[in-house]
This record gives sequence, C-alpha cells and structure tokens, in this order.
Amino acid sequence: MEIRTIFLIAAAQTAFLHSCKKQDNTAYINPELKKHFNFKEGSYWIYRDSLTGSMDTFTVYNNITTITERDPYRSETLIEIQRIELRCSKDPDILSGYFSLMNNSATYIFPHFKYGTGVNYEYFSDPTRLMIHSSNGISFDSVVQITPDSSTFYIKKDIGFVKLRLMKDTIRKVWELQQWKIVQ
Repeated sequence: MEIRTIFLIAAAQTAFLHSCKKQDNTAYINPELKKHFNFKEGSYWIYRDSLTGSMDTFTVYNNITTITERDPYRSETLIEIQRIELRCSKDPDILSGYFSLMNNSATYIFPHFKYGTGVNYEYFSDPTRLMIHSSNGISFDSVVQITPDSSTFYIKKDIGFVKLRLMKDTIRKVWELQQWKIVQ
C-alpha cells in the first residue's frame, strides 16, 4: 500500500509541476522556409528587363528577425517575423521592398504600391511546378508561379525570384534573372 501511495503522490507532483510550466504560444517561422529563403546581407540578384533591355540589381541590405504580438483574430500570442530588406539600384524609391517570412509563407512587399505577393511553403511540394527558361539561356526547374492580379511572379527555393512580370500602375517590367549571389 505504501508503494501505491508514493506512486500516486509522485504522479500528482509531476502533473502539478507540468501544469505550472509556461506554455510557448509563439508561432515560429517554418524551419524549411527559413532554410531556403533566409537571404543574408550582401546577397544580390541582377535582372534584365526583357521589355527594355535595361539591367537592375536588388541587394539585401538588412535582415531582421523579431518576435511580435499577433492580431487578436489568431490563436497565437506571439509570432516570429523575419524581414529581409532589398534595395533596387535604379529605382530605389519605387521598386525597393522586402521579403517577409512568417509562419509558413514568404511574401514580397512593394511599399510604394501598397502591394505584395506571397507564397505558402507547401506550394514547393506541388508536382505541377514549372521550368522557366530565361533569354540568356539559364533554365530553372521546380519553379512556383504566382499570379495575384495582372502581375506574375516565378519563385525558386534557394534563389528567390527567377522572373518577375510586374504590371502595376504605370510600372511595366518583365525581369529575368541573369546573375545572383546568395550569402549564407
């Protein structure tokens, strides 16, 4: 009888201590998403506009991770957000923007247009991914296409945008990736 009593007391103490443990309600970024889209400072992408022939470069100049309060309509108390800021060399005021990694999605925001597009990480496991061929002979396989409105974005894991067809307001660009460097 004493062993049973000792066992019950130990079980009750364990249950009590476990219930006192602080619960982490933070919604963290999917580690696989971070692995493939966490572009560091110094990473860059050089694009050629197939409409005009002009070249342009996007460079990562800031990479910040924060834990912040979430909106009241979601169950998570806190959320991890990674903001990867990009600067466009030719039109920095208009076309610069940032990647935002959150939960299971990567979103690119063009603040000037109050516009953005995003992709959920599960899209990369879809067997209907595309192969994209650029005008300089580079081919990209396993590309995801996103068409939120009149613009179209082609995204590849570990590289980012391989082609952007931006048709918004007065901006008409069809950028094809020519060269890139990803800093780990």
